[in-house]
Amino acid sequence: MYIPDRTIERRLKAYDNKLSVKWIPRKERWGIYRDVPSENGLYDRQVLVKLVRNADDSYRPLDVRVIRELRQADNHRLSRMNYLHKMRELEEMNEKRTAQIERDSLNEIEDISKDIAPIASREMADDVGSRNIPKEDVIADLEERYGKEKVEEILT
Repeated sequence: MYIPDRTIERRLKAYDNKLSVKWIPRKERWGIYRDVPSENGLYDRQVLVKLVRNADDSYRPLDVRVIRELRQADNHRLSRMNYLHKMRELEEMNEKRTAQIERDSLNEIEDISKDIAPIASREMADDVGSRNIPKEDVIADLEERYGKEKVEEILT
């Protein structure tokens, strides 16, 4: 059985006296639990509040970061202004991320366009596009390609 650091336990209790630390054997991580009264009020049950781990899901020992993360995530203790400030920060981060994704997409589209533009312009040069040539030359070109009878049929 693993025993948590007493200093961290005291700091957790100072922050919220209903918090406790337990080792979770199946996860092999520390868990922060909160005592929650049951509906009938006869006993308290414990609810897992936080699993102590690094961002890559690796083991992390108990330290001051746990309390800091609990404070940052505790919306009940945040004042309305702090809460709104946090929400604004999150929205700004999301907007920046969205803008970065859009920029990356545009850059990718530009790169693809640069790669295929020469090929497409060569293929289109013969058949498609606006030409600055007299009408008679266009008709002559069509007659040369499709025959005089087909051109008369198309133009009438």
